[in-house]
Amino acid sequence: MFAIDQFLAEHIDDNDYNGDVAAAVTNNAALFSQVISPVLTAVRFLEDSRGFPSPIYLSSVTAQKSRNGTLRQGYDFIFRVQDKQYNLFVDLNGQWIFYNGQWYPAV
Repeated sequence: MFAIDQFLAEHIDDNDYNGDVAAAVTNNAALFSQVISPVLTAVRFLEDSRGFPSPIYLSSVTAQKSRNGTLRQGYDFIFRVQDKQYNLFVDLNGQWIFYNGQWYPAV
């Protein structure tokens, strides 16, 4: 999945994704699943909950948002679907999504 590759390349600052950190992430299945959880959650949310076919990953930055008084760490994502951009936040665990001013649990 292109979104995963691009997400990892952006967030593993490790000699163009070829160094020790990248190797550790990609060679450890549990760690790899944990690292890609936010981007997978974002893609699934856009496809399944919003009905957007094949969202194209554009970028993401680390971010934090408050949910019920608790600060959640995660990523602000930007995707494109049919010439329109969509922004959403997903927490690091891939459990919560903030989209259009509302929180949604990941499915």
